[in-house]
Amino acid sequence: MSDVPFKVVDFSTHMSGPMAAHLLRNAGAEVIRVEHPKFGDGNRGAGPFIAGVGNVHVGLSGGVRSITASNRSELWPTLVRSAVQWADAVIVGGRQPDLAKRGIDFATIKAINPRAVYCHITGYGLSGPWANEPAHGQNVDARAGRVHPVSEDGVLVTPTGMRTAGTMLAGVFAAMGVLAALVRRGSDGPGEFVHSSLWHSAMWWSWRDANMLANEHRNWHEYRDMGSRYAVYETADGRAMLLCPVEKKFWDAFCEVADMPDEFRQRGDWSAGMEWGFEDEREAIASRIRLRDLDAWSELFVERDVPFSPILTLEEAMNSDHAQALDLMVDSEAGGNPVKVMSPPWQQGSDPEAISSHTIPAVPDLGEHSADVLQEWGLGGHDISAFR
Repeated sequence: MSDVPFKVVDFSTHMSGPMAAHLLRNAGAEVIRVEHPKFGDGNRGAGPFIAGVGNVHVGLSGGVRSITASNRSELWPTLVRSAVQWADAVIVGGRQPDLAKRGIDFATIKAINPRAVYCHITGYGLSGPWANEPAHGQNVDARAGRVHPVSEDGVLVTPTGMRTAGTMLAGVFAAMGVLAALVRRGSDGPGEFVHSSLWHSAMWWSWRDANMLANEHRNWHEYRDMGSRYAVYETADGRAMLLCPVEKKFWDAFCEVADMPDEFRQRGDWSAGMEWGFEDEREAIASRIRLRDLDAWSELFVERDVPFSPILTLEEAMNSDHAQALDLMVDSEAGGNPVKVMSPPWQQGSDPEAISSHTIPAVPDLGEHSADVLQEWGLGGHDISAFR
């Protein structure tokens, strides 16, 4: 596989590291994941399941090659050395003392291969009072101001639909850092240290709010408070629509299409480029939107270039004609069964008219590539069981 642009060995587990590896593989890398002989990468056995395989593992492991090895094996240091000599980038996750015990800390890796980009993903960062605390899932989001529990029958729960931001974004930023470091390394330079943390990533997701608090000591407005011209309205068939005519050309077009009263058409201060509306016009807009169904409004607004969107469920969005046109869900295979997985949200190629969505190869069985990888790393003389 010498034609691949760069090679990645992934010693990480669970979501952030595998997310980074997934993105790098779709950017052209060959990725080999070193997994625990019994538990794999921590995602294989974690439900809910798709075709008998953990959902996260199915979504993030297509095309990754899997080798199993235990850090308790006497041959573990030998495997680490061979893996790192092979790699352009190394992904690890966890706290520094744990990495040192496993022999995959920065100093050890750089001594083996100075050109390797070392990507370390932590829970709370490299320093600070929380640095050595365990991080898991929504822990980091809770400490980043993103979890707002609600009471249901006297029991505090997180709202339906709440998803972790930090764990996923840390992997996205790690992949960006690795790619940037590889560019700077070039053909003859040294590798760099790349770090991202789950907590910092979760905080970054609220960057607009944080910037307002830091500078103006007040909260960034929430979407439900953005005004009558950036609000959700109900159509005649009971569907919800987000209407957004906040620029003058859009407001003028909307007023004409919706036959708004003259008293509202000229209102607004457009000196800042946008006008968010007035509370006393909200009912006037609502009464107009209730006159037609969603399809009718959609046709009119598209024709007149008025920004709007129907409020879709995830299932509706996935099954839309637009999703089909963009190959949102693509074919893969897991556990010997055909599955559908989300395609990465970018396309690339030399011809913008000919590019297509990524193909997602099969999700590997645990240790499926152990024999081949050991051979490639110059360790083919050892029995696979010796690394477990």
